[in-house]
Amino acid sequence: MKNRKYFLALTLSLLSFVLVFSCTKRSDKDEDEKTQTEEQTKPGTEVANSENPNSESSQSENPATDDSKGTGTTDDSKGGNNNSGSTTSSKIDETVANSEDAKDLALVHNATNVIVSTVSSEGGICGLDGFTGNFGYASINETDYKNGLMAGAYLEVTGPKGTIGVVVTNTISGEKGTLGLSEEDFNKVFDKNVGGKVTWKVAALPTDEPFLFKYGEGSSEGYFKIQVRNHRYPVKKLEVKQNGKYVEIPRKDYNYFVKEGGFGAGPYTIRLTDVFGHVIEETIPLKAGGEIVSAKNNFPK
Repeated sequence: MKNRKYFLALTLSLLSFVLVFSCTKRSDKDEDEKTQTEEQTKPGTEVANSENPNSESSQSENPATDDSKGTGTTDDSKGGNNNSGSTTSSKIDETVANSEDAKDLALVHNATNVIVSTVSSEGGICGLDGFTGNFGYASINETDYKNGLMAGAYLEVTGPKGTIGVVVTNTISGEKGTLGLSEEDFNKVFDKNVGGKVTWKVAALPTDEPFLFKYGEGSSEGYFKIQVRNHRYPVKKLEVKQNGKYVEIPRKDYNYFVKEGGFGAGPYTIRLTDVFGHVIEETIPLKAGGEIVSAKNNFPK
């Protein structure tokens, strides 16, 4: 009897131990699972934020849209229509582009008085003898001539009968708005029997050829005298580089840029600016008076 009681007590003790151990293991497992769950839900532990469209890794996949990484570019070649093989600059002189002359020549002007006159490339004040092309010629009043700015300018003249292209080669007496045309060109735009309005505006010379530089008589190392031909738009200024700086050369009303003292034996680095602010650089050799040098570029169309 005594042995049975002892055996029963021992069995109960073993069962209690097993139950306690089992509960302890379950509690430890639950604690581990809780700890793992808490660790997984802590901020910043998601793998690479790969599904987060606002994460840094997602943004950096397209460097073209991230200017902070220095990947933005500026295409300086835009804004200029270059000739084939040309090195036409896209620079703009903002001061010239915003000048009164630029604003004025961007307008359509009324030709208040159109005169039939003897006009050609020969013998005019602009000195464009021998300059020919698929265009006519015109004389313009002193006010609109602007002290030589309009020398060699290409104009589109429009009247009741149509539109023609002419190059300014001379001046003509008369008030502002007076324009002289050859009889042939006059009849292309105007009918005396009908009358009507005639206008003119500065347009791009229709050429794909570069500038031409003609040296004036007496040109030498000690005397700089040069004329620009075949320019798409009126030349506002001409500068020559001297000792690393550009020097603006005065223009005479007879269409030459002249500097006493000259610039030495050459070659010369020349910077041309048209009336609308386009800037072109050229390098040309010194030649004797009367000789013509072909450049590489022209103003953009």
